[in-house]
Amino acid sequence: MEQKNKIAVIALIFALLAMVGQVGINGINGTNGTNAAGGEIAYYLHNTSSDITNSKVMNASLVPTPLTSYVNVTNVPNGDTLLMNWTTPGMNITSMPAGVHILHITVAKTSTGGAHDDYIYYKCASVNSTGALIMSHGDSELSAIFLNGIPLDVDLDLISTNLNFNMSDRMFIQVYVRQTGNGNLPDIQLRFDDLTDSRLTLPSNAFTSQDIINIVHNNTLSDNTKVNKSGDYITGDIYSNAHLFLSDNNNYMGSYNTLNSTVTTYTFFSNNRFYNSTTQTWNYTYYPARTGGTIQMENNRLQYYTFAANSLTPVARFKVDDTGYTINSLSGTGNAYVCVDSTGKLYRSALVCV
Repeated sequence: MEQKNKIAVIALIFALLAMVGQVGINGINGTNGTNAAGGEIAYYLHNTSSDITNSKVMNASLVPTPLTSYVNVTNVPNGDTLLMNWTTPGMNITSMPAGVHILHITVAKTSTGGAHDDYIYYKCASVNSTGALIMSHGDSELSAIFLNGIPLDVDLDLISTNLNFNMSDRMFIQVYVRQTGNGNLPDIQLRFDDLTDSRLTLPSNAFTSQDIINIVHNNTLSDNTKVNKSGDYITGDIYSNAHLFLSDNNNYMGSYNTLNSTVTTYTFFSNNRFYNSTTQTWNYTYYPARTGGTIQMENNRLQYYTFAANSLTPVARFKVDDTGYTINSLSGTGNAYVCVDSTGKLYRSALVCV
């Protein structure tokens, strides 16, 4: 009997630890220029074919081996000649602030040809998931003239206004060479992938901790203001005097908030419900017909409650504090045995566990 009771208590302790979870380790810093600066998104240019016709892939990952890829175009005529297209996957963002789009790439003239001046630039646009044009964002600046046999490692700037997207929209670029002059036509080579660190860097709505502090303390923001920031990590301390709602980008379903009540500090982490610290009442999130739950901490006490569908009444399930463990489903009249059935579920029994 005592052995089975010990097993039941141990099972409960492990269940509670699983709910709390471990604290994760800090991430490591990238190398070889793979970390974009704060407030930027970097897409690296690859030689892999995109699912968009006549385009290569650019994405947030470097290829695992240190390779340089090449695009060679022979007998380039005067005028503007398309060298290569690149397309991102769906960007999973709904907006991008105004700023500078920067393409970093290497170009070279691999044959002398005649007396020609050659420049490189790129066009940028947003396209939908099938590659259909949504909006052109314009042309970049022209590079300096690049000479025969001397690779030009260049950053090309394109100034853009605020942009709005659907989550599945993609960024699309076309790299061109512009040539003037006369005589034999030269050959042009683009170099990209790992060893060139070729990439398109875009402005990002990423939060910094100071952004959040500014938003929380900015009294001019209305209750309906939405701030869309994504794509980066938050570092530093964050202070908030309101609820933190967790969303799938459309509907908020989880919440995190605290309450200071005289000598007791409460912390709530909830699903499909949220606790209003001002009115001190429970409220629905986006799906009132769904069941819900909340983990509640009160100073040194941990409790778990559930909500029935369409209900704002929390039902106590278990409690852990200095006095021990309380499992509400095991309560009853008089003392009893705590048993574990074949599925691992704890139950109360007036008889010895079998």
